[in-house]
Amino acid sequence: MPELLSESSPVARKLHRCGTCTGVIEAGQRYVRASLVHDGRVYDWVTCQACDDDAVTNRVCLWAHSWDEGATPEMAHEWATEAVIHGSQIDQRVAKDFLERWGTYPRITVTAG
Repeated sequence: MPELLSESSPVARKLHRCGTCTGVIEAGQRYVRASLVHDGRVYDWVTCQACDDDAVTNRVCLWAHSWDEGATPEMAHEWATEAVIHGSQIDQRVAKDFLERWGTYPRITVTAG
């Protein structure tokens, strides 16, 4: 199980990729940086503010029963693809937002006419 060593919410000075949704974190945006240790290896996990606010990693770990191993971007995408159809109203909203950040949820534009 990954062990949290430290966590901070810095403002990006350069471009990063969210480890959860793979979205771009632009310079000037706030994000979450967690330092973790797993299987004797120390690493940083960068998460965009939206994925952190929506607790995507927790939702994925609950869905996949993977508290011991954590969540990968692929697992998060699989969870969101399923949750957008079969999830609770809250999970559907979070999953839709996640998939939009991932770039795979179709944006529907309604026009008057």
